[in-house]
Amino acid sequence: MTPELLIRLEVETLLVEWAARVDEGRAASAADLFCDDAEQDLMGSKASGLPAILATLQQRQALVGRTSLHTISNVRVVSVDGDLVHADWVLTLFRGDDAEPSPIPFLVAAGKDRYRRMADGQLKIWRRELVPRFR
Repeated sequence: MTPELLIRLEVETLLVEWAARVDEGRAASAADLFCDDAEQDLMGSKASGLPAILATLQQRQALVGRTSLHTISNVRVVSVDGDLVHADWVLTLFRGDDAEPSPIPFLVAAGKDRYRRMADGQLKIWRRELVPRFR
């Protein structure tokens, strides 16, 4: 397997793990996927540093009546520069706050991530920006 393919697989695995934890009601545990100095901008809602990102994930986890399905697609590794990886992806989010969520997507957004390889070799989310395309 080529190094490029291995990095793409790491990125896709990280994205799918983040989505699964949020959708399965374990959103707070997704904080483990971020660097300590991570920053995210989710459609204008900004969080800087792991404690702030954890707080947003804890808020999501507290929404026990919410059903969601984060579908990740169109993953594209844009660049690799040493320990930094830049990847773009598309999020299609299905969401509902009642017993029967709508089959119509709640949101389609462009994800722009920067990942950093940690000393232990693990790739983690360092910068995340989510830009809405359709709502």
